[in-house]
Amino acid sequence: MKKSEDALSLEAAELLEVFQWSCSDTVCEGKQDKIKEELADVLCYCILMADRCGLDMDEIVQVKMKRNGEKYPVEKARDSAKKYDEL
Repeated sequence: MKKSEDALSLEAAELLEVFQWSCSDTVCEGKQDKIKEELADVLCYCILMADRCGLDMDEIVQVKMKRNGEKYPVEKARDSAKKYDEL
């Protein structure tokens, strides 16, 4: 799976490059086509890796979201960039 891991890393870097010189990491104006293209590449490799590992993506995302909710309760974490152990 090494080639898939390398490809995922490269595609993720290409996605991040779209935002490299933005004054905000969420500026998407005028970049939608490139974002869609690079995000699709990243997602394809994630799906491929999950499939090869026999993982259910819906399940692993739900488990992760549940853990995040426990680590970052809304009443403590909203509008905060603090790590869970600093809340």
